Amino acid sequence: MNAVSADFTKLSTINEWLSSIHMGQYAANFKTAGYNDLMQVTCLKDGELKEIGVNLIGHRNKIYKSVKSMRKHFDIMPEAV
Repeated sequence: MNAVSADFTKLSTINEWLSSIHMGQYAANFKTAGYNDLMQVTCLKDGELKEIGVNLIGHRNKIYKSVKSMRKHFDIMPEAV
């Protein structure tokens, strides 16, 4: 499993997901912003990452790439987000 791709079949929480992509330091940011489950994360837009405190562009890119992979895994169309 690479740093952006996660095995979503084995993940059930945002903390597990963020840890799997080595971004666990942002778990509290997601919780504070009201993200409680992975399906909510699939609705996340790129600009929202900065709003919730992911200030480093490299970290935003890494998290957002994983969000896009998660959408594919759950078969969620981007326009539905």
